[in-house]
Parts: sequence; structure tokens; C-alpha cells
Amino acid sequence: MFEQFYRENLHTLIVHAYCFTADWQQAKDVVQDAFAKTMEPKKTKEFFASKNQIGWMKNMVKNTARNAVRSRNRQLKWLISYEEYASLSTTDDYSSDHDPMERCKSLLTEDELYLLKCLALDKRSYIDVADELGISMWACYKRAKKIKDKLRKELEDEK
Repeated sequence: MFEQFYRENLHTLIVHAYCFTADWQQAKDVVQDAFAKTMEPKKTKEFFASKNQIGWMKNMVKNTARNAVRSRNRQLKWLISYEEYASLSTTDDYSSDHDPMERCKSLLTEDELYLLKCLALDKRSYIDVADELGISMWACYKRAKKIKDKLRKELEDEK
């Protein structure tokens, strides 16, 4: 019965998730996560006890989507964006004729620049970038954190 519900409502739930995420891939991931959470014993019992199962599932998708968006925004804060770097690097004691992107290029390796570009500028997920690089999501996260720490240290040293 649950499998039939899944097949019948998958597209509707993806569209519903898209309303919160504004990203089709993230919407698909959110729906998969919501279905996975529904498979937990307590949630399964709630789902089957509900008189309006599609409504119950839409609420689950909505909450999962909001959590995913919140988590994604939190992850992006771990990285220094180009705009933040530019505003920090154009202080009075720093020569304004230096391009912030050129400064980044001089501080980071090609691999680090690529990872930073994918996560901060292209706004791709850690999982997506990790899959492309052939590493775990956790390794991708740790590398991004090291890049952030490296840039922050260099900026603090310049002041």
C-alpha cells in the first residue's frame, strides 16, 4: 500500500517540495528524505492512522524542505563568499588595485578554488560536489572548512 502511495504521489510531492527549495534536485532529495523518515516505526504508525495521508505527507515534505533549506543556508555561511572577501580586502591598508579573486587564486590551489567555486558561487550541495570529486560528503565538508579557515587566517594576517 505504501509503495502504491509513493508511485501515485511522488511527482505531486516533488512539486510541493520545489515550492520551498526552488531547486528541483534538492526537492527530489527532500521528498526521498521525507519518505525515509516516514518509514520510521512511529511515523509509519502516524501515517497509516491519518485520514488524509497526502496531507500528512505534504506536511512531512514541507517540514523536511524547510529543514533542508535552513541547513543549506547554514552550510553556506561556513564559506566566505566572493562579496565578503571583496569587502574585507578593500580596507584602507590594503591596496585597492588588487582583485580579490586574484588574491584568492594566489592563496588557494586549483582544487581548493574549484571546491570553493562549486559550493559558494554555484551553490551546489556538498553531496553533489563530493560525488563529482569521488570523495565522501564529510571529506568535502572538511575541505571546505579548511579553505575557509585558510582564507580567514590570511585576511587577519593582512590587517
